[in-house]
Amino acid sequence: MNDESFADIVTRQFGAALEMLWNAISRCPDEVWSRCDEREAPFWQHAVHLLFFTRLFFNDSMPP
Repeated sequence: MNDESFADIVTRQFGAALEMLWNAISRCPDEVWSRCDEREAPFWQHAVHLLFFTRLFFNDSMPP
């Protein structure tokens, strides 16, 4: 039986997801980074959106 709590599991998985995002941002080719498409925003806007709301969630949702 594993003694790891649910919070530990979620924290570990969230950290891994942020690391994958960092890898995607740092390795994204310039033409993909700023590519404009009628149907979808460029990659940089998705990345900024995700980081902005992740920070907002942790700053506003966490008890003092």
